[in-house]
Amino acid sequence: MVTVVPSRKRGGSTSRTTSGAFPGSALHAATAVASVNKMAAAKRKCGDRRFVSASGPMSRLRVRTDPRVSAVIGAYPGEVRKRILALRRLIREAAREADDVEELEETLKWGEPSYVTKSGSTVRIDWKKKAPDQYAVYFKCTSRLVPTFRDVYPDTFTFEKDRAIVFGMDDPVPKEELKQCISAALRYHKVKRLPRLGITR
Repeated sequence: MVTVVPSRKRGGSTSRTTSGAFPGSALHAATAVASVNKMAAAKRKCGDRRFVSASGPMSRLRVRTDPRVSAVIGAYPGEVRKRILALRRLIREAAREADDVEELEETLKWGEPSYVTKSGSTVRIDWKKKAPDQYAVYFKCTSRLVPTFRDVYPDTFTFEKDRAIVFGMDDPVPKEELKQCISAALRYHKVKRLPRLGITR
């Protein structure tokens, strides 16, 4: 199982750290790994490929979560909340699948759920009352991110200037393509000099 460890951040706010590490003795750890692997096998049998064994590459990611994020997401209208939660899961999947991302911080910036890595550019997700029929993934507008996404996926996404990928409430979300974009953002300082940020179609 993944452990959740409360931690204290600057200013006294509390965050949670999730880790793939198991506490206790080596025997306890071996038992826990076997249990997770058994559960992962059952998940794969049911067609859920987001779960892998505890010793697999996805288990390295540590997610540090500010509890205020869940409060913000919980305050969205019901249908909006479903879509924002889907984006949240997609961001975590993209981080887990990136070999060089070991820690993901989920926090608030400008009151919006935001995702930060040591080598990346901040990714934000939000829905705004002034535009109730859409929601978006936001990127740093002075980076190469959105211009590159527009070059690679000109007909796949709707863009807002150089700062966002925008979805209508009924739009299908091209998950694999969006994960490529998110992965590039989370690893931006490692890929920013690569052609097309290292994105391959």
